[in-house]
Amino acid sequence: MIVLLTAVVLAGCGGSAAKPRSAHRPAPAQTFTYADNGRTVTLGVGRRALVKLDTLDWYIDAVSGSALRAVGPQRSVHILKGCGAPQGCGYMELTVDAVAPGRSVVRAQRGLCGELFICPRKLRKFALTVVVH
Repeated sequence: MIVLLTAVVLAGCGGSAAKPRSAHRPAPAQTFTYADNGRTVTLGVGRRALVKLDTLDWYIDAVSGSALRAVGPQRSVHILKGCGAPQGCGYMELTVDAVAPGRSVVRAQRGLCGELFICPRKLRKFALTVVVH
C-alpha cells in the first residue's frame, strides 16, 4: 500500500516544470509620493511604478497621455483594521506600467487634509509628469 501511494505521489510530481503563477505581481520599480508633486520623472518602457499618496483623502484621477497605463483602479490601503478616511490611518495607491515612449501625467486631488480639515488650495492637488523612454 505504501509503495503504491509513493508511486502515485511521484508520478504526480514528474513531467513538466512548475509554471510561475500569473497572480503574483512584480514589485514596482519605483515608488512616487506626495514629495514628488510637480516633478517630472523618467521610466523605461516595460517598467512598473507605484504612486502612493499619504492619506485616504486622495482621489487619483485617470492617467492622461498614452505612455502610462493604470494597472487596475486606485486602491485604498488601511493600516489599522476598522479605520476609515476621517481617521487618516491609511493611504491611496495606484500602480502604473510604462507602455510606450512619450509623456503622461498622474493627477490626484483632495478636499480634506487629515481629520476633517479643509486643505489650503496649494495642498489639494498632486501632479506627477512621467516621461517614458
